[in-house]
Amino acid sequence: MQREMKHICSQSHDSILRDTKEDVTVKQFSWETVWDELHRNIPTLISVLVDLADGDVPLTCFIASMLLKKRLPKMCLVQRATSILLYGNGANTKIYNCLQPLMICLSHGGTMNLLDHLGKDYDVDVLSWSNSLLSQLEDPVDSTLVFNFEAEQEINHGYEEDAFDLVDLNADCGDDGTSSDTDKNVEETIHEQADEQELDDLGSSRTDQGNVTSLDTSTTDISTNDSDNSHVLPWKGFKLVGDNVDKNIHPSFDRIYLHTLSLHYYHCFAVLNRIDLTGRLMSLQISGLPTLRRAGAEIWQQYCAIFSIIIHS
Repeated sequence: MQREMKHICSQSHDSILRDTKEDVTVKQFSWETVWDELHRNIPTLISVLVDLADGDVPLTCFIASMLLKKRLPKMCLVQRATSILLYGNGANTKIYNCLQPLMICLSHGGTMNLLDHLGKDYDVDVLSWSNSLLSQLEDPVDSTLVFNFEAEQEINHGYEEDAFDLVDLNADCGDDGTSSDTDKNVEETIHEQADEQELDDLGSSRTDQGNVTSLDTSTTDISTNDSDNSHVLPWKGFKLVGDNVDKNIHPSFDRIYLHTLSLHYYHCFAVLNRIDLTGRLMSLQISGLPTLRRAGAEIWQQYCAIFSIIIHS
């Protein structure tokens, strides 16, 4: 039996009972897995313990785990699971201090460290949400973005060619380079048409810009509504959890003017809700509640069934 215990506790054997940084073994703890590990590596000791425990498999595995932890403190898978079970049932520090020397569980401090290690990433969504809010409050307005936008608008602004610049006024001149009265009238007419064309272009451009803006806005709204309907976010419910802290400060010497100070504090923080209430509370309408005019046991049972979701959550 000593040889078998030495083999299972050695570094060359990767036993599931060994305390490692991985949390898979303690999260997926089962007596069947522990029994297979012990029965395969220490069969002689298990055969003796089975007779002493009258065939009780959990008791046999527990006794064997106590002996292995006594030999090597890192062989504490069963003790880790027991410590979490005791913490869940409200065991205090005195219970841990009594059971830890018997190799039944871990110490109270070791249990707290284990629970912190197991739940270190549980509230990561809450922390990321809080950090995003803080980053939005701390980020100043970037003035370079406004400057770049105005510069881009000036660069992209195109000037249309004037209709008067496209006309060669000297095309029909005589040999001496002078134009006739008819040419002067044509020149004045072209100037008037060019001015009217500029006014028409300016009005049409403003109208087109308004149409394009409204079209872009409606298109954005449609695309946003489509994306909202097609993409359903996962459940992200939060609960506000808090507790009061009472501290009594006793003076070193009793005096008439020195009394016990009673300090009361309250702390509150947000945690991620474990219960998915998607489609439960929102689907319940006020019209679906039974009326109180008909008092009786049936009406009371209906109210209890309706509000059981809220109470248990």
